[in-house]
Amino acid sequence: MSNAWIGNYAASRARLNPGRAAVEDLDTGAVYTYDDLERRANRLAHYLKEACGVAKGDRVAFLSRNRVELICQCQEKTKKF
Repeated sequence: MSNAWIGNYAASRARLNPGRAAVEDLDTGAVYTYDDLERRANRLAHYLKEACGVAKGDRVAFLSRNRVELICQCQEKTKKF
């Protein structure tokens, strides 16, 4: 997977193994599957497009602690607007 991006990898994993554990939040003990990450990223992408007016080519910055939400934000960046 040259030029691999975490969002592309997670999206392909969600298609192949949606129920497989992808991330465990060590603070809460919650386990997120690849499908969970894909759905969360889609929800974030939809929100940014509809509520914030983000369009293709726009730059979006995130400030986040090292949490599962950061993975969803990275994955969201691969979504098409």
